[in-house]
Amino acid sequence: MKNEDDPLSDLLRVLRVNGALVLHDSYAPPWSVSVPDSATLAQICGLSATDRVVAFHLVQQGRLELTPIGGTPTEANAGDLLIAFGGQPHQLSCGAGTQPIPLARLLKLPHNSTDTRSLESGYGHTRLLCGVFGLGDLEGSPLVRALPTVAHIPSGASDTLDALVSVLASEADHPRPGSGFAVGRVLELLCSEALRHIGPTSDPVKSTWLRALAGPAVNAAMSAVHREPGRDWTVRRLANEALLSPSRLTVGFRLAVGQSPMSYVGQWRMLVAARLLRDGDAQIQQVAEHVGYTSQASFSRAFQRSHGLAPREYRTIQTSGRHVTAQ
Repeated sequence: MKNEDDPLSDLLRVLRVNGALVLHDSYAPPWSVSVPDSATLAQICGLSATDRVVAFHLVQQGRLELTPIGGTPTEANAGDLLIAFGGQPHQLSCGAGTQPIPLARLLKLPHNSTDTRSLESGYGHTRLLCGVFGLGDLEGSPLVRALPTVAHIPSGASDTLDALVSVLASEADHPRPGSGFAVGRVLELLCSEALRHIGPTSDPVKSTWLRALAGPAVNAAMSAVHREPGRDWTVRRLANEALLSPSRLTVGFRLAVGQSPMSYVGQWRMLVAARLLRDGDAQIQQVAEHVGYTSQASFSRAFQRSHGLAPREYRTIQTSGRHVTAQ
């Protein structure tokens, strides 16, 4: 199997990962900032309302706590990366006794307009580099169950992540011609590398798609589906790809992924169909045939169940210009 054909690479292409930097400031304690939910972040950052927009926070200096509304705080120190994959509102803080400043309001204020916020770092300050990832078609993706509400990746956990974080911080600290383009590409790599790190370190009791990638048998079956989504798949044919009996593959799939093999086939077909409708100009019947449907009506019903829209409506919305680049 070619490296570019692995399931994670396929899924990242479907998700169309994009991003933007939002904050690059230093804060003197005590301080607190409230970060809104995914939909509000999309509006603030000029990203598509159809994406799940998730905030990430890189602690360059000092420390902070990230607390989801009604959730448990996560403490991060210098070099740590936090990603709020759940898309829920949360609060960043260091020290007690301050009212949180809403992010949207903070972005409109000059840097010297509060007692805590500045461009320069001092002793005890928290220096932050914050931004967002836009993940398209996440809701219909097997990644939904796999992602933690908040991912905490400590400094030193991955040499590749540390290198990407260093490049991102350098571009933010010393912008040069072309920095806008470079930052966008680094954010894509940062998101993909974070996902690669999360898989092996996630809760071993929880069935997740990312953990399933480490199992050679289930991974082989998933890779076959990704290579040929339109093939007339059955559990027996998938089992042949995995070199297992149908019963053992079914049990392995449920333990690793949390769903049956044929349920995964259907889910992947709908993600591929969505990508083709969004990014190509193929006729709906051609899309249906590509993902294994001989009947356009059957395909339309399956797509409606998966995405809540008929294929034609979905294409119209996705190509209507609602997706814009972050400013």
